[in-house]
Amino acid sequence: MILTYITAYKINKLYLISIVSQDQDNQKDILLFDPDSTGKASWEVMGLFFIIYQSIIIPYRLCLDVPAENGWYYIEYAIDMCFIIDIFVQFNTGFYSKGNLIMQRGKIVSNYIRHWFFIDLIASFPYGWLTP
Repeated sequence: MILTYITAYKINKLYLISIVSQDQDNQKDILLFDPDSTGKASWEVMGLFFIIYQSIIIPYRLCLDVPAENGWYYIEYAIDMCFIIDIFVQFNTGFYSKGNLIMQRGKIVSNYIRHWFFIDLIASFPYGWLTP
């Protein structure tokens, strides 16, 4: 028998859902993100702006050989870090399967690895950190 307790938290406009499932192994899934929350939507919009920024800046920097200097270096470093953090966010974000919200960590991880993980890993890898 599986007992599930759902608790929603609001922290600085970021909605978190804590799901505690107790089964025979007493496994607990905590601090999962609701895919429909305003915090998750804000995170996705911020990521979209970062993608647009990088789709303009990377060709500019490569073609004209213009390095990121001063504050721009730190901004681009922060953007790279956000893309890396996004991988961890995705590992903790529920998803829909056949119209049902899935908030079980094992299923979330399995779904993410099968569908988007390797694309996200290749796309978010900070290649600029490898070159001097």
